[in-house]
Amino acid sequence: MTQTPNYKLTQWAKTDRIQMEPFNQDNAKIDAALKAHDTAIAAKAAQSALTKETSARTKAISALNTAIAKLGNCQLYTTTYVGTGTLSAEQPKVLTFPKAPKLVYVAAPRTYHLIAAPGVTYYEGGTVYERYDIAWSGKTMSWSGGRTAAEGMNAQGVTYQVVALLDAGT
Repeated sequence: MTQTPNYKLTQWAKTDRIQMEPFNQDNAKIDAALKAHDTAIAAKAAQSALTKETSARTKAISALNTAIAKLGNCQLYTTTYVGTGTLSAEQPKVLTFPKAPKLVYVAAPRTYHLIAAPGVTYYEGGTVYERYDIAWSGKTMSWSGGRTAAEGMNAQGVTYQVVALLDAGT
């Protein structure tokens, strides 16, 4: 008897006696080789599917990032400050933001509030409407005016809430 070169399967000559043991061993070798082949193909298919899924998700994330970037040009920012009791043209109240503000809202508890935007500003307090001097410089806003520090949003010891829309691009 001879054997095949790759899997060492039995090859009988016409004069050889066929026996059950070599025949069963050959079938076991064939079965193991086919199983290994199937496993390798399944692994390649799984890797291919994983690569395809990874690529699809990467493209989806990129598309979402592009869409998010187009959602707006502002970032919401909040902070507080405690009033010092002073407010005059010589000592304006100054707020500096992480980025250039587009709109600023300052509120005192149960009393006054200030709304300001670069180029368009006004102050509204209770039933009194007064215009205040508001200056802008990059990331900084300052203001002065009012008959009292409370009207000018700087009453001694009062905590003021600040909400601002900041330019997301600066």
